[in-house]
Amino acid sequence: MIDEATANKLKVIPLSNNTVGRRILDMSSDIAEQVNDMVRASTRFALQVDEATDSNKDCLLITYVRFIAAGDMKEDLLFCKKLKTRATADELFKVIDTYLQEANLKWEGCVGVCTDGAQAMAGKHNGLQALIKRVSPNVHWTHCMIHREALASKQLSPELNEVMTDVIATVNYIKTRPVKARLFSALCEEMGSNHTAVLFHSEARWLSRGKVLSRVFELREEIWIFLEEEGHDLARYFSVKDSAQYDWILDPFTAAAPTDFSTAEEEQFIDITSDSTLKLQFQAKLLTAFWIGVEEDYPLLGGKAMAVLLPFATSYLCEVGFSAVASIKTKYRSKLDIENELRVAISQLPPRFEKICSSKQAHTSH
Repeated sequence: MIDEATANKLKVIPLSNNTVGRRILDMSSDIAEQVNDMVRASTRFALQVDEATDSNKDCLLITYVRFIAAGDMKEDLLFCKKLKTRATADELFKVIDTYLQEANLKWEGCVGVCTDGAQAMAGKHNGLQALIKRVSPNVHWTHCMIHREALASKQLSPELNEVMTDVIATVNYIKTRPVKARLFSALCEEMGSNHTAVLFHSEARWLSRGKVLSRVFELREEIWIFLEEEGHDLARYFSVKDSAQYDWILDPFTAAAPTDFSTAEEEQFIDITSDSTLKLQFQAKLLTAFWIGVEEDYPLLGGKAMAVLLPFATSYLCEVGFSAVASIKTKYRSKLDIENELRVAISQLPPRFEKICSSKQAHTSH
């Protein structure tokens, strides 16, 4: 009815706040529905829980979930809730339990919970760990490895503490001075370095950043060789005694069956190790994908292996979530209901726009 120039002007008119808010809510609800459906379809799941205070002094509880879907392990944000009162173990459990009931998720399917070492989280008698084990006795609690590293770093030997202090001072010297940071970046580019920036040191979150973990993972073989060449006792860094009981999971075709296996489990273990097809699959698949496939034919051993592989070892996803909260909920947007915005911002699942649009009614002309 009008010319193209006028139509283009109409396109640049911004949507109202309410319209944007409704669309974010629709996308968040759809993503939450997808996550809940996949968790319910999974035979078991694991939780990662942490709480922190944002820029508006609101106490937020972030919970991630890991589950089995499409023949592999998936992980996504389960919810982010604001705590109205104190962050006690009872209040934390009430929030998680209420959400699970509303989403029709059963505690019986939970095999692991990963938290930090705070008393409200890790307490064996009155902490969140104890409350969860009352409703799901088979849950395995994990103290976040990154937080344990942060605690251990406070008791370093004088030599290692001196190195850590020098590293922190150097990083802060570069990052707190914009000119120095630009010069350092230019120097790295001239030298052809893979990385052109360093990361701020901030206790556990510095250790938990994805780039740091990825960098360490990329250099895992070099680090191992370096420690061996330096004459370090690797058993001090890795619990060989504790990990030996899981050798049958790491490589069932070379490890012996554990002594605590039942008769039925031993029979399934023999069947697995004598299956040449499974041996070829073990060499071609990731460890988690292999055991997910094994569980279909050998539920006893497959389920036992997944109960070990599924729980989180760290709470780094929660730390990433809090970093996203800091960038979304600023002092200029302090009244945001952060749960929906955070889910849309960091979820790995795309909203099902066709399904969302089909549930809406178009506004007809008068």
